[in-house]
This record gives sequence, C-alpha cells and structure tokens, in this order.
Amino acid sequence: MKKLLLLAAVACLGLSAGAQQTIKVTVEGQEIQNNATVQSYNINEAALAAGAGFQLDPEVMVTISEEAEVTVTALNTTVDVSAPNLQLCFGGQCVQFEKGRSLTQKKVVAAGQATPLIFDTVPLFAGEQGKEPDYAFIAAATITIAAAGLDSDFVFNIELLYNPGGAGVEGLVEESAAPVYYNLQGQKVTNPEKGIYVVKAGKEVKKVIL
Repeated sequence: MKKLLLLAAVACLGLSAGAQQTIKVTVEGQEIQNNATVQSYNINEAALAAGAGFQLDPEVMVTISEEAEVTVTALNTTVDVSAPNLQLCFGGQCVQFEKGRSLTQKKVVAAGQATPLIFDTVPLFAGEQGKEPDYAFIAAATITIAAAGLDSDFVFNIELLYNPGGAGVEGLVEESAAPVYYNLQGQKVTNPEKGIYVVKAGKEVKKVIL
C-alpha cells in the first residue's frame, strides 16, 4: 500500500511539472528575452490618418502556455521632458500615467493565444488629421509581466523614439546646446561619473555609457 501511495505521489508531481507555465513576449514581431531592452519607432498610422491624434504605438504580444490571470505593471521611466505621458490599455480601458509613476492592470489570457499588450504614448493633436510633432523625443518604460506558474516575472525595458526627420532620435543634433545628463531614475546629474545616462542636448536625446 505504501508503495502504491508513493507511486501515485510521484505521478502527481510529474503532472504538475508538465503543466509549468511558460511565456513568450514579442515586440514588433520579434521574440525578446527576459530583462531585454528594446526600441520602437512605430507610429499608429491609422489613428493619425483618422484625426484621432499622434501616438507611438509598439506592437507587443504576450503568449502563455496555460490559461491564467496575467498582471502587467508599467513604470514610466521617461526622463525627456518633451516626451508625452504613457498609457496602458491591457485591462480593458486605457489609463495614462505620468513620468515616474507606475500602473498595474490585469486580465485573463487564454492558453497559447497571442494577446496584445497595448501600451503607447497618449494621443497628441487629437482632431488634427495627420499632424505630427516637430520635435524629437524618447519615452521609456519598464514592463513587468506576472502570471501564476511562472518561475519568475518577465521584465523588459522599452524605449519609444520619435524623430520628425525620420532618421531616429540620434540623428538630430544641435551643436550649440549644452548636454544635460540624467541618471536612469530621472535625476539630473551635474558631474557624471562612469555609468549609464540619458543625455539631452538641444533636440537630441540619447542613452550613453561613460
């Protein structure tokens, strides 16, 4: 009897191990790894043409192996003062959150079904068909995805970049503007030492390593 109970317990453990949750996240159609940093220049062209406003709108898809409630937390890490606020639309409605703030939304995701994680900049120039900003900017966020059964949360950093010249934010340089350094917490740094910083010089905003 003890041997039968032991075999049954081992079988149950085997079934539990086989049902372990896995997650796949893609950005602009490309699968990314946990703790990745990615960039997107994607403009919501449909909204722009319809006069609904200008938005940077990356295509982020989440797929999990077993149906579960998925929790998404987005922290707005933007340091560029010219960048618009962000909004998260994962839980059924779009809610915007300012620089330095975080927002959490939840929804049940079906097994094996690629589900959009709608995350973008708030609309600018709503009602003005086809109008885009005449300045470059970088908006940024850290996204954390949690679901029952995952070994650990899936975390990635994303930067939304816009340049009216179309060559990427790094293509805009204003020679006469003195660079201003910010750390990754958005605090201005007067005498930067070795590390990673966000630098704003005129219309140019970029991340640098010293």
